[in-house]
Amino acid sequence: MLRLSVRGLQEIIAKYQGVSKRFNTEVESITNKAVKFAIGKVPPYPEEPTNSSYDRTGRLGRSVRELQGSNPDALARTEPRPFGAIGYLGTSVGYSPFVIDEKSQAWMHRGRWWTLQQFLRGLVPQIVKLYHVGLHRLFR
Repeated sequence: MLRLSVRGLQEIIAKYQGVSKRFNTEVESITNKAVKFAIGKVPPYPEEPTNSSYDRTGRLGRSVRELQGSNPDALARTEPRPFGAIGYLGTSVGYSPFVIDEKSQAWMHRGRWWTLQQFLRGLVPQIVKLYHVGLHRLFR
């Protein structure tokens, strides 16, 4: 007969039960930081083309650079989920797909305007680092 005694198991169980209680809160907090980080990195408007007759309002840029609730067109927010959170960055400005959407961007904006998808792909390493640091702190 083999008898095995594990010491410290109750402490380990207690530690990780505490982690599970704090997990959703921490992930929501990290996601909120990631959304705010992305908002702060939104590229500026490109230069206005020469001989342009269009009067720029800045509405599109403002809507992508603000959190939902602070601008009627802003969609940036964090939504809690049962096992984490989802972060959103976007705009409800009707013409935005023709300006900053990868698939719908109009020919006159291609090569001059960034797309939201391209911009966000560029931030992936930095956003992953935010989660790495935050979750590492949670499991210490």
